[in-house]
Amino acid sequence: MASLLIMNPSVAATDSGTSADRWATLLVLAGTFTCYLLTAPRTVVLEDDGYFLQAAWFNAIAHPPGYPLYVAAAHLFTLIPVGSVALRVHALTGLLAALACVALFYFARRLSLAIIPALAASLALGFSATFWSQAIIADVYSLNVLLFLTAAVLCHGMGDKSHSVTARTAALLGLTYGFGLSNHWPLLMLSTPMLVLLTWPARVELWRSRYALCSGLALGLLPYAWMIWRTHVVPEYSFAGPIESWRDFRFYVGREGFAESDHNADAGWRDRVQFSGFVLRETARQFGWYGATLGILGLAAQWRVWPRRVGWALVFGFLGNTFLLILMLGFDYDEFHRNTFRVYPLISYAIFALWAGLGLQWVVALARRTAAIRLAFLQAALGVLLAGSILLLYWPANYRAEDIWADAYGRAILAALPEHAVLYANADTVSGPVGYLHHVNGLRPDVLLVNGHSLSLDGKLFRPYALPEPDLRELISAFISSTPRPIFYSNDFPHTHGVDFFGLFFQVRKGMTGVAERAVLVAQLADYYQVIDGISPPLDPWMNMHYRLLRQDQCRLLVAIRGTAIQGAVADLPAACLGLHGRLLLAEQALVRGAPEDAEFAFNLLQDADMLRAQAIWKADTTGLDALRAVAARRKGSSH
Repeated sequence: MASLLIMNPSVAATDSGTSADRWATLLVLAGTFTCYLLTAPRTVVLEDDGYFLQAAWFNAIAHPPGYPLYVAAAHLFTLIPVGSVALRVHALTGLLAALACVALFYFARRLSLAIIPALAASLALGFSATFWSQAIIADVYSLNVLLFLTAAVLCHGMGDKSHSVTARTAALLGLTYGFGLSNHWPLLMLSTPMLVLLTWPARVELWRSRYALCSGLALGLLPYAWMIWRTHVVPEYSFAGPIESWRDFRFYVGREGFAESDHNADAGWRDRVQFSGFVLRETARQFGWYGATLGILGLAAQWRVWPRRVGWALVFGFLGNTFLLILMLGFDYDEFHRNTFRVYPLISYAIFALWAGLGLQWVVALARRTAAIRLAFLQAALGVLLAGSILLLYWPANYRAEDIWADAYGRAILAALPEHAVLYANADTVSGPVGYLHHVNGLRPDVLLVNGHSLSLDGKLFRPYALPEPDLRELISAFISSTPRPIFYSNDFPHTHGVDFFGLFFQVRKGMTGVAERAVLVAQLADYYQVIDGISPPLDPWMNMHYRLLRQDQCRLLVAIRGTAIQGAVADLPAACLGLHGRLLLAEQALVRGAPEDAEFAFNLLQDADMLRAQAIWKADTTGLDALRAVAARRKGSSH
């Protein structure tokens, strides 16, 4: 009879209020939250961390669609007088992630998983690669998983005929779903079919409680009203200034400004097929080979264990933030877009962790049939192996308590600026860390940091990149003329003046029109580059991309300072020029010069660059490599 209950746990009623459940809940909460606190960065990092930290500090608005619920909660945590502001907000994310793991434990128990498999599944999610990486920085994905799993528990309870739908539970479901829409509505809506299937048997009862459901939903959407208000209170710290009309609100919340970046012009079905393979590999990578095997077993076993409605609900929940999202997006299949996409499927990974817990329970039941093994010991051993192996596997990459990469980068930029400079920072990698250090930590108060998404001129805020190109140039020309301060920028600042290139940023040379770019290496940036030369490339994928682009700019600066391009043996290249991007830069410059020896030099550079294709960040890197190789081969052949 015991083995029957394990093979088909749905026949056994699960009391999730037992003392063992309470201890297991405490273990999940304390274990994951402690892990996140130990590994969280103490200062700003890359991704969207800096943006959210600034929004939280000023109780302002983050990038579209605004994420008002997370920002409001994060602002409350900035008031805690312990540790840095960054650590306080990172702690909030860690707490939300730990609660999401608790919600998964409750969901697993609602589905009648035994305590140990449910516990192992929850810890496996908590220690999985991407979930953990997002649990220790300022971002919204942990809250998204928490709200979705809470809604799933409520929907399953309603769909279970042993639980009646009341006005209270309907209102709670509406509130939870509304909060989810106020946090990350695109990802929540893609996973909504799972919630519909879970609650389907109670659809009539839920319709009768529709007024309570809608009332809860309306309350859950109130953070958007708060968001509109805050954009008028602190417009200078909101991502794109005040929301002044329904069109502004739709543009902002609908993420219309990201339409071009979400749909690359040359992305096609081949990219979607490649992303589908990537998602499958990433899902397996989250839990290691052992966890991935258990997850596949659980996916197969669920059709024998749970009602088909529940099985299909979980399948649709997994597909929502993975394959369905891939079909909707038009991403190029390259490293930049893979790193952008990798955080989206966290709900799918939570479902796979649930399958891994069921797979563990199925393996225990199978072993019970074939050998005289003590059941409790085997369950515990397999559960510890599942959660422990994932913890050990991803501790090195997710231990970021000593991560000062972005902090050092931002400090180097601010230290290199002259007094009373204006820095126009449009790139995320600049706006995030520099903005946090400047606005929140108060570093270099004499500097005026201008947001690349809203530009103030004559007391009015403009959205530069919502303007046509001619209007943008006119706006920036007026901005340059309006201030006597020296103006610096990171990128996307079209103007007609001369330029000084400092490696990490540019300076506008006012009054010098059509003058060639001039290279300048100041002491602060020379020291920073020396540090970069002496450290290993970072493990974090976003920082690693940034590191390679920094090396490219450093190579460009070295070439320009020498006055003549680097030539000679490829083996004598500076360290900053050894990567793919540095070699492409040097090869392009050599081909522009056009001498026979330059063609030979470029050809040799590109031969080695061809073996570094894995360092390509965008599709343009590999297409550019192929084009340059063809030109270099043709010129080299014609010179012999």
